Amino acid sequence: MKRAFFFDRDGILNQTLLEKNPNGAYNRWPINVDELILTPHAKSIVDRVNKLGYIPIVVTNQRGIYEGKMTLQDYENITNKLCLNLGLERAQIFECLHKNDGECACRKPKPGLFLMARGLYDLDLSTSWMIGDSCSDIEAAKNSGIENTIFLRIPTLDGIRIGNEKEENEIKKKGLNATYKINNLIELIYLI
Repeated sequence: MKRAFFFDRDGILNQTLLEKNPNGAYNRWPINVDELILTPHAKSIVDRVNKLGYIPIVVTNQRGIYEGKMTLQDYENITNKLCLNLGLERAQIFECLHKNDGECACRKPKPGLFLMARGLYDLDLSTSWMIGDSCSDIEAAKNSGIENTIFLRIPTLDGIRIGNEKEENEIKKKGLNATYKINNLIELIYLI
């Protein structure tokens, strides 16, 4: 069996965008290809994972199409650019396009995306890794049988990540205990 290194997409491999509205500020995902900005060191991390014999796999919740914030073509353009820039195949991207309250088995924290990847790539999830910036990322990994988890505390260039501290507290509250907590992506090189 093979092993994988799972990545959340937004905030890990690409920058989230700070948006302001009358109710305050929040982070959002890119909704068109022009908004896609890779995080620093994303390519070198994916290359390192490959070199160590892991299959890099992206698992991402993407409800923006369902909500009408982007088209399926916009999503595919973003995905294609991400794959091109990181040296990934389209089959290494697993996404849930369902709404938040939908009854699906794939929306993180449910394990569906990981289980689909396991089936396609014949993966041993117990020897695989997951890095994410939310409680649902860590919980989905744990629900899938992945014990090696990494929580990224500050996934933006400017250090502003609305709700990131809340996510870390939620992980503690649920007793999920990420294996490692890091402050930037370059720290990942020293862990694997």
